[in-house]
Amino acid sequence: MALNQCQQSSKTAHIHALRDYFYLIGSTITNRQLRDYLSFSSSSSATRILQSLNLTSSGVNKGRVYRLNFDE
Repeated sequence: MALNQCQQSSKTAHIHALRDYFYLIGSTITNRQLRDYLSFSSSSSATRILQSLNLTSSGVNKGRVYRLNFDE
């Protein structure tokens, strides 16, 4: 059985997905958790997404944790 793909493109879909993650799962996320959540295989793509959002982080390398903050 093949998976259907919507073929839609959005430059902000990752922000909406991270907001959902924040409300449903928690206020911190690692590179691995982001890849699992968004079904990415590339750790460098996940790093670029997390760094582009200018999130507060702690730890180094595989121990780095990013703090999600969606105040509204």
